[in-house]
Amino acid sequence: MQRNVIRLLAVLICGMSIAVSAAAKSIHVEWGFTPPTEPTVTGFKLYQEGSAVCQTQDPNATAMDCEVTLTAATTNFTLTATFSDGTESPHSSPFAYVSSDFSPPEDGITDTLQAVIEATPLTGTVPVTVNFSAASSTGTVSQYLWDFGDGSVASTNTISHEYTSSGTYTAQLTVTDDAGSSNTATTAITLTASEVTPTPPTAVISSSAAAGPAPLLVSFDGSGSTADSSTSITNYAWSFGDGNTALGAAALHSFTSAGAYTTELAVTASNGLTSSATTPVVVTIAATNVPPKALFDANPDSGSAPLSVSFDGSASSDSDGSVASYTWYFGDGNSGTGQTVTHTYTTEAAFTAVLQVTDDMGATGTSSTTITVQPEATSASLNIETGEIAVTGNWVRVPFSSTFEKPIVIAGPASYNNAEPGVICLRNVNSTGFDIKFNEWDYLDKVHPEETVSYLVMEKGRHSLPDGSLVEAGTFSGSSKWSTVTFSESFTKAPVVMTAIATMNESETISGRVKDISTTGFSYYFREQEKNVNKHVEETVHFIAWEPGEGSLENMQYRVATAAETVPDTWQRFAFPSVYPARPLFLAHMQTTRDIQPSALRMQNLSTTAVEVKVEEEQSKDSEVAHSAESVGYILLIQK
Repeated sequence: MQRNVIRLLAVLICGMSIAVSAAAKSIHVEWGFTPPTEPTVTGFKLYQEGSAVCQTQDPNATAMDCEVTLTAATTNFTLTATFSDGTESPHSSPFAYVSSDFSPPEDGITDTLQAVIEATPLTGTVPVTVNFSAASSTGTVSQYLWDFGDGSVASTNTISHEYTSSGTYTAQLTVTDDAGSSNTATTAITLTASEVTPTPPTAVISSSAAAGPAPLLVSFDGSGSTADSSTSITNYAWSFGDGNTALGAAALHSFTSAGAYTTELAVTASNGLTSSATTPVVVTIAATNVPPKALFDANPDSGSAPLSVSFDGSASSDSDGSVASYTWYFGDGNSGTGQTVTHTYTTEAAFTAVLQVTDDMGATGTSSTTITVQPEATSASLNIETGEIAVTGNWVRVPFSSTFEKPIVIAGPASYNNAEPGVICLRNVNSTGFDIKFNEWDYLDKVHPEETVSYLVMEKGRHSLPDGSLVEAGTFSGSSKWSTVTFSESFTKAPVVMTAIATMNESETISGRVKDISTTGFSYYFREQEKNVNKHVEETVHFIAWEPGEGSLENMQYRVATAAETVPDTWQRFAFPSVYPARPLFLAHMQTTRDIQPSALRMQNLSTTAVEVKVEEEQSKDSEVAHSAESVGYILLIQK
């Protein structure tokens, strides 16, 4: 094939130049090019009338030979460099090669299969719709296949395609004739991202009143203001038109003088742009105001210290307006605000509690009542009974030595004379005593030798001890689903919680567990053996919540604490802080539920200096008894 060498100089990028030589069927291209530092050059492409016809993957090449088909006397060629990140340089300036010996086929029709891409536009800002046409392709084309370079394809002669993301895309057209021959052409589409104009926020004001007599208290709210989805409002600035200002999404302002005011809200977004909105407020001369009437209820109005009293001022009224605020003076130097409040009196005295209400015009009204606080409960008035008893798998009655009105009973853990697992069960708790037994899990024979168990009985209610610690004894309905038990009042610090199931409404053995102990309450549920579906009717559960501390009650010392050591399924030794004169009564309960397997505490080797405790699981489903370490709270009771 004849090859005529013709040279051209075309600008690629960065001001570099190339030279191209061409002939009718074979062209020789030469160029000079200084590559950029990044990205690196991976090769060069030659384009004929916008379609790639030849390529070299030699990044150091300065020339290449290409076979092309000339379809016209004048043909334009351009050159690009390809880079390591998949992009191409802008096309060089086109070179128009004029063939002096070109002659088209008779009647102007050629049968040579040649893919030709016409695309408009080749550049733009997204989103861009590019119109593609294969109409200039030559030969007998039976199939068109477009690949737009962004994952989309098409198979028509002409088509419009939308690009929505910026970047350089290589659009490719492949034409195929009836014989199965094909030819491919490509063109580059270079698109840039549109510049987004920052959008200012929109200020919106709502107000509780637009007009009224002085003093006019108006609540303003700017939280309805909005910002573009890519930004947020960072500042709200209020100007009320009377010389006063405020910050924040909401503002409360009193207009004290008659006049017409314009309240303005200026909002600033995180992009630094601002906007404002205004609303008018018309204040008229103040009308004659009828003072409000203060009425309240105090419950209880007498009792032992510490006495918690609930105050309710909702019965207060204002005949010509509304009550705007409630201020309470409890008579012991403390005060409070709000329609309803609760206050605790800690010393013995007769206190005059006063409610002052203020209406929307600034007038006030007062009312008072006397709160009588009796001396706080002492150890002498705290009805408490303790003991130690031998239990088996049969019920045994434990009578009280003193009289209780509403006794709360806790017991356990059991000693470890026999390794078969079980739990301590109670029933028939009344003013004279209670029934107790060691109840083995249902998969066992329920026959169990004697175990030693400590128990504690306390009158239901809230008690304050000489060391300042608080105790609450109460009941609730437990179930096989977690529920929250709330104390009658908050503790100053999280108490140790002991629970005991005090009824047996269903015969299956269950183990009660607690978790999430706080100053306001705890969570509780019980569980049957692992082999059972955990469904059980509700049972009455007794609890004693005792703040950590130590002190004396009549002829008894006590220590309440959470053990520093956590307890797994192996024996853990608790050393007492001192040597006691006699072996103490020991009560303990898991304070966490890190492992939900049915289980209970057992103890052994109780002495005047220490005790050993472990978590014991049942084995109804399998023999595995490993248990995650649990936190354990305990009560030591030492007779003087």
